[in-house]
Amino acid sequence: MAKIMTRKEVEILGKNVWHDYGDRIRSENRMLNFAEFDHRRITLKSLPRAVFVELTQNCNLNCRYCKNGKQLKYRSELDMETDLFQQVAEELFPSAELVDLRGWGESTILKNFLMFVDITQSYGVQIRLVTNGMNPDPAIWDRLMACRAMVVISCDVAEPRLFSELRGGGKLQRLITTVRTIVKYRDFYHVPNNYVYFTCVVSRKNVDSIPELLRMAHELGLNKVILFPIMIAPSHPLHLARCVEAARNGLIAAHKTADSLNMTLQLGAALDKSLRRVDDVKKICINPWAYTLIDYSGRVGYCDHLIGIRRATLGSLHKNSFREIWNNRSFRKLRKAHANGKLSYQFRRCRWCYDMRYVDIEHYIDSKFVDNLVSNHTRRFLYSNQSPE
Repeated sequence: MAKIMTRKEVEILGKNVWHDYGDRIRSENRMLNFAEFDHRRITLKSLPRAVFVELTQNCNLNCRYCKNGKQLKYRSELDMETDLFQQVAEELFPSAELVDLRGWGESTILKNFLMFVDITQSYGVQIRLVTNGMNPDPAIWDRLMACRAMVVISCDVAEPRLFSELRGGGKLQRLITTVRTIVKYRDFYHVPNNYVYFTCVVSRKNVDSIPELLRMAHELGLNKVILFPIMIAPSHPLHLARCVEAARNGLIAAHKTADSLNMTLQLGAALDKSLRRVDDVKKICINPWAYTLIDYSGRVGYCDHLIGIRRATLGSLHKNSFREIWNNRSFRKLRKAHANGKLSYQFRRCRWCYDMRYVDIEHYIDSKFVDNLVSNHTRRFLYSNQSPE
């Protein structure tokens, strides 16, 4: 692939050529990345097609079961510096197809959040954001919908008391206000309905209340909910292993509710190992070839599910360029381990995904993954080999 020019270099050729240039660079990078993934290349010439940029580790909630749950005081040193973001944008956004602006905290609380959105939008790349929905500021949602961003709202339950218990400091009514604002602008700018949806973490606390969550989502104008199992120790009282029958029954009821409302109920992972659809769990992860995560401090990782885990990063932009890190010894070792199916202790966190995880957003990067989506529209049932009837 040809050397990627900076935006200033391109605009010297003419102010109107930037987006055409971006389309060509993305197309070239996509084809090269496809080929390198298909051949399981260890050293890559292509750049990542999905870039997850952690803007902050600060949050406006204190969720009991979140990895970040004990942080209460705002710490500015946990925000990404503007210069670092611009460096990442210049090097990676011209060839990227999706840029996710989430953090291990809540990105929308940043005073300069819309500046990050504007910089990203200027590269003509698809923006994605995962939010807790506690910031109802219409200016934020107007801007995001105007640039046709994907907005994923994290909501685990439709009952106010339990919502506040699970989302420390959160109020269900505030989330509802935010969602209504987003949907208003979504419809005004004719953004596809499925660009805005709920993601739900399922635990013993809410496993039997998913139908109510679906009904609330439907009333708010959403047509999609994705479920993920809570990531806590199996010994924890809220782990789904302690209520497998309730999880099965919850999926049956939720499946029927989604069908009746003509909504999409998708599973991002099996809720329990005994309920997993073995043929649909990941066979090979595209992340080491197509994804990168840049944390707030400039550390470089490879998986959005490992956000906030410094040990899962493989280099720093303060010491090396991205291209040097992208093909350093650790990244080559990572790709070789995934290609051979032999994950060392260093990459032990990936083993759970090969046991339990389904397609989440990979189909936005590679359309062939659409065939592996696990939802009420693609599978007769959402667990094991038994019908929900």
